[in-house]
Amino acid sequence: MLSADGIRSSHHAQLLKNERLLHESLFKRRDGIDALFATSTLTRGMNLPSDIVLIAGDSRWDVAGDRMKQLDAHELLNAAGRAGRAGEGGQGFVLIIPSKIININDAKNNIASHWMTLQGIFSQSDQCLKIDDPLMGLLDHIHFGMLEDNEEYLLAWLPVGEEDAPDEPAKAMIRRTFAAYRKRQANDVEWIESRAASAMQRRVDLAPKQELSWLERVAASSGLPYEIVASLKGLIETGAFSGKSTDCIQSLFCWIETRPEWLLQLIRPNDIEGLFGGQSRLRSVACRRSE
Repeated sequence: MLSADGIRSSHHAQLLKNERLLHESLFKRRDGIDALFATSTLTRGMNLPSDIVLIAGDSRWDVAGDRMKQLDAHELLNAAGRAGRAGEGGQGFVLIIPSKIININDAKNNIASHWMTLQGIFSQSDQCLKIDDPLMGLLDHIHFGMLEDNEEYLLAWLPVGEEDAPDEPAKAMIRRTFAAYRKRQANDVEWIESRAASAMQRRVDLAPKQELSWLERVAASSGLPYEIVASLKGLIETGAFSGKSTDCIQSLFCWIETRPEWLLQLIRPNDIEGLFGGQSRLRSVACRRSE
């Protein structure tokens, strides 16, 4: 619909799918549709971010009850939540025109009861979820010595710096986490420093005692257990990868056959399912040893 004020369109449940997708895509474009008038489908949480949302009425027709029905709180909040474009503007403007006229009696200093209904809806929480950083729990577990698979995996992924300051990159990363930000907001800087110190100490406890700092850096950067990296180093030193490409692949198969549990740490499960047709149990790779 083209008017003197710009281009407008509609959004309702009776649109064909291609029509609906066209209207939505044009509305999301800054150089597309200027305004979109919609039915209560907008209250289902459609992803149609707007600068301004005008809600004409806080009720809709209830077919089962054959009467107008007050919109539920989550429906109104969903419609109002379309105001504001994520990544472009954190704020939006919402104007609600009530279905019922709200009278104000200045003489008696009172207002119609329907106003209290709307006020009760919009005085509720804005439905935002409190987001926690999963690293917070992992760092707490490491601090108290409760090391399991996830905690050890985190320690393996922490970066390792140069020999003169091997712990600084890992400490800096922990201080930049969302968990550390939340603690700084709560004026609990001690938590950040204590968890960073505990993580460094636990990593030292898990690290091999021999001086193999470059292997530690490779393990940290790849997220692989140290024993796998060390085993691969030993395989390379035996000259297993010095021959033809087919011989190198065969040597690698022979190596993984000795420790098949390492396979799932080297290859993602989805990739393995794609290679083996989604079988629940992988067949062992045949290892032909040259005479």
